[in-house]
Amino acid sequence: MPPFLLIHGTADALAPFEQSREMCKAVRKTGSRCDLLAVNGGAHGVRRWESAGLTGYKRLMIRWLRDQIA
Repeated sequence: MPPFLLIHGTADALAPFEQSREMCKAVRKTGSRCDLLAVNGGAHGVRRWESAGLTGYKRLMIRWLRDQIA
């Protein structure tokens, strides 16, 4: 299984943040890597994060991707 990066808003009312925590736990049980990046105060979806100025996830996402390629 490939490594996973989940990026999830902590204020998501449509898909609870806890679901991403549980998914990461399940992926890790298989022996694969799973990282969860919390967008603090983020609602559901990137558009809402962007309009709220919650863009710090981008830098972390790019770093994670680069680490996986290296």
